[in-house]
Formats: sequence, structure tokens, C-alpha cells
Amino acid sequence: MRKKIIKNNSILIRIVSVILFFILWEINSKFSFFKFFLPDIPNTFFPSLESIGQSIFYQFSEDNYLNAVWISLGRVLYSFILATIFGVITGLISARFKMLSDINYYPFEFFRQLPAVAIIPFAIIIFGIGSEMKVFVSFFGCFFPIYLSTIQGLQSVDTTLLKTAKKYNWEGRKLLFGIMLPAAIPYIVSILRITLSISLILVITSEMIVGGEGLGARLVLKERSFDFSGLYAETLVLGVIGLMLNYLFYWITSKFLFWKKELDWSK
Repeated sequence: MRKKIIKNNSILIRIVSVILFFILWEINSKFSFFKFFLPDIPNTFFPSLESIGQSIFYQFSEDNYLNAVWISLGRVLYSFILATIFGVITGLISARFKMLSDINYYPFEFFRQLPAVAIIPFAIIIFGIGSEMKVFVSFFGCFFPIYLSTIQGLQSVDTTLLKTAKKYNWEGRKLLFGIMLPAAIPYIVSILRITLSISLILVITSEMIVGGEGLGARLVLKERSFDFSGLYAETLVLGVIGLMLNYLFYWITSKFLFWKKELDWSK
């Protein structure tokens, strides 16, 4: 009962903090308090909540807006799924064959440290400026964290558990898939939550740089036309999409993973 009360109070505090933020934003837009700190910024840079809400309503009434949402969302999910599949499989193979792990160690370490946005020029040369380029950049940025977390998860298995498994002749693939992989899944799930956000960031960044269809390109158009209400509206929608993806991912993991209580990030 006490835990339930604490949880309800926590949710209430979070809701109140959001409401308070909107109230402060509206007060700032009316009385321009930001002028004390940013005197050179025009008043239009902080539009009212009403104008932002009107922009959100207007953009959803546009024929091509939902199409742009689905295009960006499709790129995010496609690159994320590809990175998950290849990252986990490559991590498992590297853990199974030490020679392969030694071969790819330095190349993977180099590319892992390389900012994903730095490969955009090369991706444009190879793939052009279409969806393939944006998916590849997002895949590149998500693959290495997933691969590394898979390796770390496999290496973190309790040695006592491994010794016990070997006493029962659990070796090779049976040891890898029966003991090591289940023990590594919490590590993999944790990094997947992070890389899902990274995928969204990289897709939107790629769209902002090269243009074309998608929410990132719309953001740049709003900025270049000095439509600040529309710019905040687009940004707000992106934030909501990110939250929805995060909670959808948590819902899926909590439904299908038995350690869901350990993965309750909302606590």
C-alpha cells in the first residue's frame, strides 16, 4: 500500500512539473522575461502555447504530414531492427570464436569511436541522398553499442554458473545459447533502449542535412522560414514520438521478459 502511494505521488509530481513548465513558458512568452538574459533574441522566438497548438493542429491537417511521420518512423525502426539483429549475431559469433574477436577488435574499436554523423558524406557518396543513406547512418551508430554490450553481457556471466554448466557437459553452442545468452539479455535490452533513441536522433539529423521527405527536413524548412511556432510544434511532435517509442519498447520487454521488474525504468 505504501509503495502504491509513493508511486502515485511520484506520478503526480511528474505531471505537476510538466504543467509548471508550460505555465512558465506562457508567462515568459507574454512578458518576455528572457530579455534579461538574451536581449538580442526577438520576441517571436518564444511563441505562446496557443500559437504552438495551432501549428500542431495545422500540420496534422496537411496531406503530407502523416506521410512524413511514417517515413521517418519507418527509417528509425528499420535501422534499429537491422542493428539489433547484426549487433547481437556478430557479438555471439565473436564470443564463440575468439580468433574472429581478435581480428575485428581494432577495426570495431576505431569505428565505434567515430561519430556516426561523420560518415554522412561517405554515405551520400555510396547510397545517394535517399532512405538507404539515412538508414545506413542510423544503423552505423546503433550497431557498435549493441555489439559491445552483447560481448560485455556474455563476459559477465557468473563463473560459478559456467563451472556448474561445464560439469554437466554444457559446452559450445549449448553453453552459449543455454547459459551465456540468457544471462546477457539484460545488458542487451538496456542498450537497445538507448540505441532506439540514438536511431531517432541519427535519422532526423540525416534528414536535416540532406533534406528530402521526413520530419528532419520539415524542421529545417520551419527554421529557414523563421516559423518559430511551427518549429516548436515539429520538435514537440518529435519528442512525443520518442516517448512513445520508449514506452512501447518497455511494454514489449515487460510482457515477454521474465525479469521485467528489474527493467522497470519508470521507477
